[in-house]
Amino acid sequence: IKQDNMNGYSVRRDAISLIDVRIINMVATTTGIAFDLVNDFGDAVTRIGAGGLTATELDFYNVTDDNVEPVTGGIVEGVLGSYTATWTSATAIGEVMEVRGIGGVNYVQKKYDLKGIKDKTVVTA
Repeated sequence: IKQDNMNGYSVRRDAISLIDVRIINMVATTTGIAFDLVNDFGDAVTRIGAGGLTATELDFYNVTDDNVEPVTGGIVEGVLGSYTATWTSATAIGEVMEVRGIGGVNYVQKKYDLKGIKDKTVVTA
């Protein structure tokens, strides 16, 4: 690393520890989606949920139609890291859906690194 690249950088101030997040148990229907966001902490069976995310951090991309799928009532979190959302209007069976960081580009939200959910898709049933 060149010293010029370090100008204005402070390890104490600028280093950030992000928690890697993965998506599991993703199910989509013509009316909505349910999924769990977890990190690698916990045991092999019970992972710790990644909670506290809302519609300002996540969106739902309809790969089939190439657009963001709007939801009614935002994203609802039940048990820590378990989320559901209801589509504003019904989708067709067989649509490919993706949960992503807002706008499809911002995969760092709150204290989480959401790159682990990128390109994970589910087909509506």
